[in-house]
Amino acid sequence: MFYSFKEIYFNNQLFLIIKFKNKPIEDYSFKLFLSLWNFYCFQEKPIQFIFDIRKFQQIPSLSYCFSMAHFLYTIKNKQHNLKQSLILYQKDILKYLLDFIFYIQKPIAPVYLYKTDQQLKDIFKILPFTKDNLLTNMNYISP
Repeated sequence: MFYSFKEIYFNNQLFLIIKFKNKPIEDYSFKLFLSLWNFYCFQEKPIQFIFDIRKFQQIPSLSYCFSMAHFLYTIKNKQHNLKQSLILYQKDILKYLLDFIFYIQKPIAPVYLYKTDQQLKDIFKILPFTKDNLLTNMNYISP
């Protein structure tokens, strides 16, 4: 499996932390990843996703980028409770792939791309983000 996940409550808000491992993406685990996303996105409680892809060294196939864009397309008009997503990265190539996905299909909620080496616990100290208080090395992508 190329990722692990856990729920965290912080300031009475639910966060789903998804950490990518340095393992290749396989079809089965990618489908599980999309199922996980779908499950949490349509829960009754508002949720925020934090994707930590900093340890992910694999460059995924473009087919997964197209599959991700298609997934976003299929859920974009459904009522969901995803408030926003934060994606922590270090490799610019992964940011370019994310930009490519979001060029094909806009995200369903605001996305913040943040190039950082800060510890995850330190990220919580500077939450919440808005498009008006972006940090250095942070980009905002509107839905």
